[in-house]
Amino acid sequence: MSGRLVLVDDGVPRRTLDLLLHAAARSALATHVVRASQFAFADASQLAPGDLLYRPAVSPAAIRAERFLFGPGVIAFYRDADGVYFDLGDPYALFARAGVPTVLTVYCTSRRRQTLETLIQQVGGFPMVAKVPGGEGGVGVVRLDSRAALFSFVDFVLSGGHTIQLMPFIPDATHIRAVVVGDRVVASYTNIVDPDDFRTTPSSRVEDYQQSLSDELSAVATAATRAVGVEFGGVDLLLDQDGRPHVLEVNFPCFHAQAEVVAGAPVSHAMVQHLLDKRQRVLGVST
Repeated sequence: MSGRLVLVDDGVPRRTLDLLLHAAARSALATHVVRASQFAFADASQLAPGDLLYRPAVSPAAIRAERFLFGPGVIAFYRDADGVYFDLGDPYALFARAGVPTVLTVYCTSRRRQTLETLIQQVGGFPMVAKVPGGEGGVGVVRLDSRAALFSFVDFVLSGGHTIQLMPFIPDATHIRAVVVGDRVVASYTNIVDPDDFRTTPSSRVEDYQQSLSDELSAVATAATRAVGVEFGGVDLLLDQDGRPHVLEVNFPCFHAQAEVVAGAPVSHAMVQHLLDKRQRVLGVST
């Protein structure tokens, strides 16, 4: 039972695939890339015990392909054997349940002014941050500074059938992305604030990439990843002015190539090695 690394692609950046394929080659692993947009959902496509599966794509088509490919003995980044079949759930509730420090988040589902006034009080007034889930790169995250902004924003978003999350605005915070593989942080870097914006983007400066986080922050990042049921993820941490951490979210899959391209962090190698170690542990297969 030799196995192979199977990647599910649907518009994934080429460098992400190349890094993973190169890491697999270093471990003498055969590889196969499944194109979700062309996937036929034939029984012969299902993977064999000992195969390694990772879906770097985020599209619904890729998710459906991954679930079809998965089967008994297939090794993936889910902590539970059937985790591939479920969404990550409500991260804020899961963080609270696991004791992970996070940002207070309330859900806005009503346009009623009386309800909105209650939510304003819950998040501590203005300014506040509103997030419409589903976007990438900060799309759907806005800062609201007044009732007029909140009321008009809520009317617009709810009319489109979307949901809204409201949370306090943390001023002068430091945004750190920690990449977790298994139970350790393998790369971390400080995102920079965009000019004339409150949102951040990954830095291209090597000096913004840390070789290691403090034990406290590493423990928070790994606990957050465990809480949502995965063994790999990009954890977004906010450090407030007092240095206290607040987990915003765990991104799975995540764009892990940033730390490799800019700073040479061996994230892909750690990912492949984790799956190989898991296969050895679960199936007793070493090669």
